[in-house]
Amino acid sequence: CGHCAGDVLLQNLAGLLQSHMRDSDVLARLGGDELGVLLLNCPPRQAMALADKLREAIKDYRFVWDRNSFEVGASIGLVTIDNTSKSTSELLSAADRACYAAKEQGRNRVHVHEETDLVLARRHGEVVWVARLNDALAHNRFQLFVQPIRRLDGSESRQAEILIRMRGEDGVLILPGAFLPAAERYDLMLALDRWVIDAVCQHLMTERERAPPPLQPTMLSINLSGVSFNDDQLHDFILDRFAQYGIAPTQICFEITETAAVASFNKAKAFMLRLQTIGVQFSLDDFGSGLSSFAYLKSLPVDFLKIDGLFVRDIATNEVNRAMVTAINHVGHVMGIRTVAESVETPEALAEVRAIGIDFAQGYALSALEPLATYRPGA
Repeated sequence: CGHCAGDVLLQNLAGLLQSHMRDSDVLARLGGDELGVLLLNCPPRQAMALADKLREAIKDYRFVWDRNSFEVGASIGLVTIDNTSKSTSELLSAADRACYAAKEQGRNRVHVHEETDLVLARRHGEVVWVARLNDALAHNRFQLFVQPIRRLDGSESRQAEILIRMRGEDGVLILPGAFLPAAERYDLMLALDRWVIDAVCQHLMTERERAPPPLQPTMLSINLSGVSFNDDQLHDFILDRFAQYGIAPTQICFEITETAAVASFNKAKAFMLRLQTIGVQFSLDDFGSGLSSFAYLKSLPVDFLKIDGLFVRDIATNEVNRAMVTAINHVGHVMGIRTVAESVETPEALAEVRAIGIDFAQGYALSALEPLATYRPGA
């Protein structure tokens, strides 16, 4: 419909809402598609009834534009103003969190804010992270680290997994577990994935210019989020970066989780096949964590199978986990897929995965994380 239609819709909704409000109530546009209603001298129960009445009015409304009819919905957050209320900004923030909770619970509903509401607290924390993530992207405050992936037959390996960290406003590094949930929930993973791809390709170009290329080129593994499979432009973006930085596709391996691959199976498979034709490789990460692991493995064109660290971590003391790892390794080899043991943290675990015959391993028993900028393969 465009911006003009949006403005007309908001004007129509304003008139609709005012027709259902009391004379003492105040309606205002807060920004974008957000409207605020101030209910004066209105007890919570009456406010809830009025909010639900407004929601129903919007639900029944049909917006007609250019001979088309559109349904409209509203998610409403309700906040009580009393003698414990603080500043106006905090009240608006609470209302914003309540709106997010209403959307999260299925949209087109009213959610009453409560200080003890854990759902709201979590949403509020993620909303704060969204602002921090956008700021970090704008000011290039992400940093890449690597963890080498070692061959277990003793031969040289020039392969490593890329891991992302965010540098806070105070310069302190922040682990991905703190910011990735918000990035996934609020559609920032596409931007993060593209940032990482660009940074890795740029690094490989810099390394090529710094020193003569080795006989065995470096291969860096990039974790790719599940939502990226639905990005129709990502394939062209990757090819563009390869061309811009002069990167051989064989230097890149994308790691996808079993869960992400299953969620967008057909798109994931098509994406993988297109890039494999030019030499890009793929790892299936955290293998064994899903309920239908082997069934999907038969259909996915993967080059590496990364065995879930949940099974590897205590492999030296848990016979069931050892049997699982042995079975996964055997199936992978039968299918011509190279296997990688993740989370190899102790000498005992390293000895076990080597005895089983796994091809590669990574973990603190072999190598700690180091900044990508200082990483020297084979050193």
